[in-house]
Amino acid sequence: MNKSEKIKSKLLKIYKKNNPSKPTNLKKVLKINQDIIENKLKFPRKFFKNLTVGDIACGTGEFGIVAAKNGAKVTGYDYNNISINLANKNSKKLKLKNINFLTKEFFQTKKKFDFIFCTAALHHLPNPYTGLKHLIKMVKPNGFIFLSFGLDSSNLQHNLMKLIVRNWGNKDEDIFKASKLLFKEHINRCVKFGFRSEKSVIADQFINTQHYYLNLNKTLRILNKKFDLHSCWPPIYIPKGDSGMNMFQNNLNNYVLPSEVLWSAKTNDDDKRIKKFEESLNKKNYIKLIAKLNNKTNLNLNKIIKMLKLNKNFDIKPDLSFGLNSHTDNFFKELQKTLLFFKRKPSIKKAKIFLDKTKYILKGTRGVGLNYFIFKKKS
Repeated sequence: MNKSEKIKSKLLKIYKKNNPSKPTNLKKVLKINQDIIENKLKFPRKFFKNLTVGDIACGTGEFGIVAAKNGAKVTGYDYNNISINLANKNSKKLKLKNINFLTKEFFQTKKKFDFIFCTAALHHLPNPYTGLKHLIKMVKPNGFIFLSFGLDSSNLQHNLMKLIVRNWGNKDEDIFKASKLLFKEHINRCVKFGFRSEKSVIADQFINTQHYYLNLNKTLRILNKKFDLHSCWPPIYIPKGDSGMNMFQNNLNNYVLPSEVLWSAKTNDDDKRIKKFEESLNKKNYIKLIAKLNNKTNLNLNKIIKMLKLNKNFDIKPDLSFGLNSHTDNFFKELQKTLLFFKRKPSIKKAKIFLDKTKYILKGTRGVGLNYFIFKKKS
């Protein structure tokens, strides 16, 4: 068994045991997905009528079901037969005859579609860019691709949580116990707004280590060859006077860097002061630092600290303290303190006291979990 097959086997075992994608309230999840597609990503429901839709790595198929309810002819693929069985059960319950879910890897199909969904799946693959390139081939000319995935920058805080809970053991039961004690508020939020069980949230976000987060610049450059951006959410920061549709004709860094900084350090309160937060961002080293923290760290705290050059002194020399924006500055300062604190292997009680006192790191929505995009293929 090669590395790729081992990762796949381990991931499938986690998902079959805990089935993280199973919704606790199907009706509300379908309503949320419809809102994401129609309102946040500006793709009207009437556009789905008579389209052929592929729901790739569909899990329990909630996005595919939304498309079918809007009149599309849908085929869903996933290699987890438990999820597929539930997806077919839900579609029959809704009396949908224009949808079918198959236990099959999408790499095994050469079928082309007018519209493809691939949600929360690419970052679980051993090589997400290989998966992305295969998806591109599955879209017909003038067709659309809907992608949602985790980014190397905006998932900094998710990685940090996974590192922290492993301080007291790597067994499933150890991780369940630590995560419930230290991140109860976050787990409760995911249960409430994601309509999943506590068990599935912990399995997906803490036990599953196969999150190979994508680099936004690289992802957009791959897509730019054959696609135009239709919409995205959260929005990519576009300077005034420029069009989001023409972003690829300009320097991507002008858009991607400040957007990723904003996404990575954002908390609930930032919605209130979003304009000031955007205006004060600059394009120095914030994003490069975040990407380095995540890239190939393999949940290794010492490697992260080494990357930050903090093992010998506590000086913030990698251009972290330019005083541009107090929130972002404080976020990085608190990040350093957090990394150094957990390097000392504290007791779980002391860890809870420390985390309860933080003001920026691991607060609010903990960065952006998933980013959503719709791209249109060029003719």
